Amino acid sequence: MHKDERGAAAGINGLFILIGSAMGYAVTGYFITVGKTIYGLIVISAVLIFTGILTTGTIKRMILLLFIQGRDYSKFLWTYLI
Repeated sequence: MHKDERGAAAGINGLFILIGSAMGYAVTGYFITVGKTIYGLIVISAVLIFTGILTTGTIKRMILLLFIQGRDYSKFLWTYLI
């Protein structure tokens, strides 16, 4: 990966973080404003569960690819936790 690609990736990541935060504040803020706090909590919970599953699947896939390539990461504790 070239340095300019890393910079672009960091910029895109930052943009998506800002967009996600703004959307999260807008949606949960709306539910709290109209008195439906439980819906705001449900949205927050659903997003956390979805992103947790997505992250776990990505990490598992990455670890499997590393083992398939013949690299030995058995000395790292996190390989046993997943």
